[in-house]
Amino acid sequence: MGSRPLVAVLVLGLAACEDNTGPGGPSRLDFAVGPPSAAVGSVLVPDVVVAARNEEGETAGDWHGSVALRLASGGGGILQGSTTVEALAGTAIFHDLRMTEAGSGYQLVASSDGLESEPSEPFDVHEIFVSDYVTSGEEHTCALRDGGTAYCWGANGWGQLGNGTWTDAPLPGAVETSERFASLTAGGFHTCGLTEAGIGYCWGSNRYGQ
Repeated sequence: MGSRPLVAVLVLGLAACEDNTGPGGPSRLDFAVGPPSAAVGSVLVPDVVVAARNEEGETAGDWHGSVALRLASGGGGILQGSTTVEALAGTAIFHDLRMTEAGSGYQLVASSDGLESEPSEPFDVHEIFVSDYVTSGEEHTCALRDGGTAYCWGANGWGQLGNGTWTDAPLPGAVETSERFASLTAGGFHTCGLTEAGIGYCWGSNRYGQ
């Protein structure tokens, strides 16, 4: 009889300890590293990373569930590679993801055992750019392809991309002209091309009469 109150106290004490073990398991999945824009068929680099977060927004470091990725929106492409991986210390890393078709506004969603993420930031998938000739300037690059069509990308503060704007472009865009070029040369902040007929054209900076 004398030991029963002590037993009750011990049980209550254990229950209290269980109620104060700290943050629980994960409540949601987040894209710690979202999908980057990439070329068709190329591995998405850097790797896509999904983290399991608890209610406090911290990574649930003791969680080791299986995380699956699927396309939420975008073009008609298919997500390929290891789309389901086991999380380690609350983090799932996807090393070999690829997209089969070009398109813009693709988004991914991660899910696991009732947990789901908000859609990732949109990303674009573009065709692989194959050129016949490449030339580089200070901060821009130009190339010839398709039998003489000029393409440029990079910095465009002086109009050196020849696309009618002064906006930088991370991907190749055609120079706004119907001329077919036999050769191109990218200068510091300008570009020049020699047409198949032997006529020279330049665009971009003309600060020194170039």
